[in-house]
Formats: sequence, C-alpha cells, structure tokens
Amino acid sequence: MLAPIDQQVGDFSFAVPLRAIDHLSVRGCDTTLTLLATKTVEPDDPYMAAHFPGFTIFPGVFILEGLRQGVITALGKRNKQLPEIRTVRSLHFSAPLLAGDQMTLEAVIEKGSGEHTFEVKASCRRRDGVTAAQLKVEFAYA
Repeated sequence: MLAPIDQQVGDFSFAVPLRAIDHLSVRGCDTTLTLLATKTVEPDDPYMAAHFPGFTIFPGVFILEGLRQGVITALGKRNKQLPEIRTVRSLHFSAPLLAGDQMTLEAVIEKGSGEHTFEVKASCRRRDGVTAAQLKVEFAYA
C-alpha cells in the first residue's frame, strides 16, 4: 500500500551532489501517488559546461534521475532501504530541454505486480508545453 500524502516534499540529501529537481509536490491515496516536479535548466550548473559547449542541452539521463529522485522522496524508506530503478521499460526523448527552460515532470506511481514493486509512468514537458520525454519505469525495494 502507498502512504497517503498531500504535501510539498523536498529532502534530497540522498542525491548530493546532483539535485535533478528543484521542487516536488506529491499527492495521492492508498493505491496511486502523483508527482509534480520542476527543474530549471541553468547553463552555469557545473555538469552543463561539457554537454554541448555553446549549445546547452539538459542531459536526458538527468530526466530519468529527476524521476528517480522524485519517486525515492515520495515513497521513502522501507526496512532502511530506498526504492531504486529496477527496469526502464521505455524512455522516449522528443524535444530538447535548453538553457533557461523549466522542466515539468509529471508521474503516476502505482503498485506493481511484485510485493515491493511500483510501476511509474511519467511525462516531461518544457515551459512552452512541448513534451520533451515520456518514461515508463519499474521501481523496487531490494
């Protein structure tokens, strides 16, 4: 069962030094949680300098990491363990996130078929509303 949450959350200490989202909101009930995360693409972030010099593009793997950080924060620890990515079922990039864009990541977490698994479907949009990525990922507690 998923814990009921209807609050703003933001302890990302597990993610240091890479915080892939700036803000996270989680809402839900016993069977489904919905995440809304945002991240502003800052061209002066240390990891951006080499990701296409002169043409800043937010690394696609950071979208996946943003989803990971949001899910970990929403689900929390169980038996002293955090949930982790078990399987990336699909990941489709359709538009770049450029310097100054704000990424909005919306995700739905549902109980998976396994005892400690969760299925997550997510969509990532740019500030202009264009879909930048779509993801389907399975998370699990070890």
